[in-house]
Amino acid sequence: MKRLAAVAMIAVVGCTSVGDIKPFQPGQGTTALAMDEKRLWYDSDEFDKQLANAGAIYPDAELKAYLQGIVDRLFPDYQGTMPIHPFYSSEPNAFCLPNGSIYFDIGMFARLDNEAQLAAIIGHEGSHFVGRHSLRSVRSAKQSMNAVMVFESLTGIPLVGRVVAYSSMMGYSRDLEREADTVGFQRMQAAGYATSEAGKPFERLAREAQVMDYDTPVFFSSHPQMAERERSFEEMEKGSPPGGEINEDGYRARVLSAIRTSLATDLERRDPKVVIFLMEDEGLLDRSPPEYRYYLAEAYRIRGEPGDAERAEQEYLLTLETSPEFAPNHEALGLIRMNQGRNEEAIEFFTRYLELSPRAQDRAYIERYVARLKEQTQ
Repeated sequence: MKRLAAVAMIAVVGCTSVGDIKPFQPGQGTTALAMDEKRLWYDSDEFDKQLANAGAIYPDAELKAYLQGIVDRLFPDYQGTMPIHPFYSSEPNAFCLPNGSIYFDIGMFARLDNEAQLAAIIGHEGSHFVGRHSLRSVRSAKQSMNAVMVFESLTGIPLVGRVVAYSSMMGYSRDLEREADTVGFQRMQAAGYATSEAGKPFERLAREAQVMDYDTPVFFSSHPQMAERERSFEEMEKGSPPGGEINEDGYRARVLSAIRTSLATDLERRDPKVVIFLMEDEGLLDRSPPEYRYYLAEAYRIRGEPGDAERAEQEYLLTLETSPEFAPNHEALGLIRMNQGRNEEAIEFFTRYLELSPRAQDRAYIERYVARLKEQTQ
């Protein structure tokens, strides 16, 4: 995951009018593509390989199959053309390459409530491919090659410059984003999803952007202003029939493991504020298994503001009540009790942790803690 020199802008930019570009047709293949678009596809294919070799794909075959099923349901006429990959990043993001490859950051799952909302994001991204928005952007020279450096700063993954600069990673023009919203909405409706859920992910992302004061681009950056987008979805919803599939339970069952990984990643990056925001302000704690409270406790511990240590201990103890078999929580409480000088309780927590997690990577450290505490209590 290091820097790779950006490929120069292709020489044929501007040779064809943007208005002449028709949507990509099902089964069209690459032979009918113009030379500049073929080069975009070639670079996209190379970038797909690069991401796979870098270990950037979240290794969950069932989750990938679930996501692919939604893509195929939204775009049945493009089956086999638009592969989707869960992306190993806790950022709230999703993007589509010029060749139709969709990448869905596992961090986005924590920002969604159900499959209909997931379909809204996927429908939006797939519509960028169908509308050939990357080619439109190349020929109108709207996108910035600075996107290369921004992407690398977020992920550490080297990339072929124009693939990301002319993908949906950094957002297209407002007109193209509106088009993707509209076509994605229509695809949701045709697939039988509840279109009343379509605008909710963007509302949540807008709240997060305001509260967290992000200084790096995420999914909603460079997209139409959120207030305008909300009005647009409201207008589309007025003409849409009520009802449709939401599927909250099925969605949760398939993405909870990825959400857990995403929360743990945020904490490893020392980014506890976003975990507290998602768990408490956005109600993720209420929609998650009880042991996920542990991650809220960890966030308070890492943040370390006045009162956070007490709040963290409270959350660890609540986790102990609701999830007594959750091993990491016993280790955390053992460390707290050790630091408080409550050695016997610390020994009990550490011992239970090792019983519940016999192959723990830090087993040797914990065993040394236990031996030292036992010496002190003799």
